[in-house]
Amino acid sequence: MIGDERGAGLVAGVVTGNLRLLLGMLRANRPWRLAVGLSRALVAALAAGVFALVTNDIWLLADNLGWVRQLLVAAISVAAVVLALLLGAHLWERSPPPSEDPEVARNTREQVVLLNIVTVTTLVIGVLALYGALFLISLLGVQLLVPPDLQGDALNHRVDFSDQAELAWLASALATLGGALGAGLESDETVREAAYAYQPDRSLTD
Repeated sequence: MIGDERGAGLVAGVVTGNLRLLLGMLRANRPWRLAVGLSRALVAALAAGVFALVTNDIWLLADNLGWVRQLLVAAISVAAVVLALLLGAHLWERSPPPSEDPEVARNTREQVVLLNIVTVTTLVIGVLALYGALFLISLLGVQLLVPPDLQGDALNHRVDFSDQAELAWLASALATLGGALGAGLESDETVREAAYAYQPDRSLTD
């Protein structure tokens, strides 16, 4: 418990003490461009999204889930991609062995925490940007690929824009999960190049 409190205090101290640096590193990373650099993940996401749009069972599921569950599914899909990238490409930096100099050890730990905060935040923003783009594409896809009369027959009620938005939202969540599978096919170097505009100093943890 004490260790958890110290860890939380260290993270809070790093964030508050290095907020300007953290924001600068995030801006330099341009996380909204993450998906563009991961071609396999993007292709897998688009393929999963198209499949979801033309599947009757997905229409029924989107109609019955409700927005609370839809948001939960979206959160899970985003988390899945972030974890796939973070763990699959070994982006999480570990603290080095303790140093004999307490000041050096403290500074090194702070740098590792800062790098991990920036990495996770970069991935979250990048995947959320991917999700938003997939939602817009899915919404357009619903208009082009799913006739309202056909969708209405499957749902047994008249279809309006909210029904189309629900379908596009669920399709985006499934597409994002497909992106997690595609991310597993990317090399570590490709993921790092997509995630970082700057290169972390890996000598800190080696």
